Amino acid sequence: MKYFIIILLFSLSVNAQHHANNWFFSAYIGYKFSTQDTFHTPLPYNGMVECLSTISTESGELLFSCDGTALYQGTAFDTVLNGEGLLGNKSMTNGSVILTMDDFYLVIIRAAFGVRFNIVRYSESLNNWNINDIEKNIRFIKNNYVTEQVAAIKHGNGRDWWVIARSNTHIYVSLFDVNGYVNTDSIAHDFECLWSIGEISVSAQGNKVAMVDYLGKLSLLDFDRCGGIVSNISDYNIGFTNCNTQVKTYGCCFSPNGRYLYISNQDTLFQFDVTVPDVLASKKIVHTHNSITTQRVFAQMERAPNGDIYLSYTGISGGTPPDFLSRIKKPDEVAPVCDFEIVAINIYHNIATGLPNMPDFYLGPLAGSPCDTLTSSTLEIKSKSMVKVYPNPAMDVLNIEMLNNLKLNSLTLLTVSGTELMSLTPTRSLTQLNLRNIPPGFYLLRIVHADGTVQVRKVVKQ
Repeated sequence: MKYFIIILLFSLSVNAQHHANNWFFSAYIGYKFSTQDTFHTPLPYNGMVECLSTISTESGELLFSCDGTALYQGTAFDTVLNGEGLLGNKSMTNGSVILTMDDFYLVIIRAAFGVRFNIVRYSESLNNWNINDIEKNIRFIKNNYVTEQVAAIKHGNGRDWWVIARSNTHIYVSLFDVNGYVNTDSIAHDFECLWSIGEISVSAQGNKVAMVDYLGKLSLLDFDRCGGIVSNISDYNIGFTNCNTQVKTYGCCFSPNGRYLYISNQDTLFQFDVTVPDVLASKKIVHTHNSITTQRVFAQMERAPNGDIYLSYTGISGGTPPDFLSRIKKPDEVAPVCDFEIVAINIYHNIATGLPNMPDFYLGPLAGSPCDTLTSSTLEIKSKSMVKVYPNPAMDVLNIEMLNNLKLNSLTLLTVSGTELMSLTPTRSLTQLNLRNIPPGFYLLRIVHADGTVQVRKVVKQ
């Protein structure tokens, strides 16, 4: 039997590159990259749709799509059994994402009153995909002020997933593994009158995250795929004047090599070099137009399977179809060599501002890192309830308690870069690590079970 999980906000394999083959747009129009053709769905268009996500099979055929309110399957767009009534909202940019992991999928959506998930299973008796009532619309981030966007980053073990969201006061990092939802950490950060509209982009390497909002603010942060650790948060003013003035910065996207960050407002596409000390000074204008004259605006961006970056180029306030996708054909090059094409694909319909939220399905494991622990796709991870680590954050002493006569081979404390600080073999059910001489910060606790199973837990030293 196969298992799937759908996650709602606010409520891989060798051939993983095919999972992003089909894109799905707001007017229920799609584009297939392998054939370079648009396709129409039988779904009626009944308003703005920005909360979009799709996933395709390993052979590149459309498997699931989601608009925040329902989960559809295949090109017939039949609703998954009990897949309607999801608590998302169609008008939430990056509000949903569908992920794959071994023999189940995850769908992430910003839903009512925070972040929620649903578990989708294949029912052999019903011969169809199904969401059970007891596994539907389950909230795991309980903050109604989470912004519209959600992003997903492949764990450093190459299998599990981190899910990132933010509010005006916190960044949320949630972990999902083969057993489903694990936990959520929150990192306090004042984003100052954060506007919900905008976009979150993750670099192709999974080590940097960019966040923009409608008021002209950019936040850049480093991300550790092994421990889910957020660090080096830097806030930039890219047009912000006050909390009531909309600069209408909307989309952002990293180049494939991670060096350049592209940001759009309604009239202009910018390029920033995020590898230099003065990011703002590196700003270059890739293209500008008069949205009043053209009656079109730039909006959301997304990296495509072919390595290009596509940008929604849509009519103002819905506009009159057709709408287009613009394209950056050489995004790893400095502007203007990056080669921008303002009308690259005719969608033949209004696509509003939304593009599908496509994570990097094929981001592999961090070879040789502390979290490179998977020896096979069938490795069974021990439940976290079997090993208690407390207090966390800790000051002088960290307790590791083994429950139900659990046996461990070793406990190793490491820096996030993998440097070993201490290691021991537990001989009792309760082991204590002396942290007095360790500087404050984030660390990784590597737990090796008697059967060879490895867990990595994040530890905070105050």
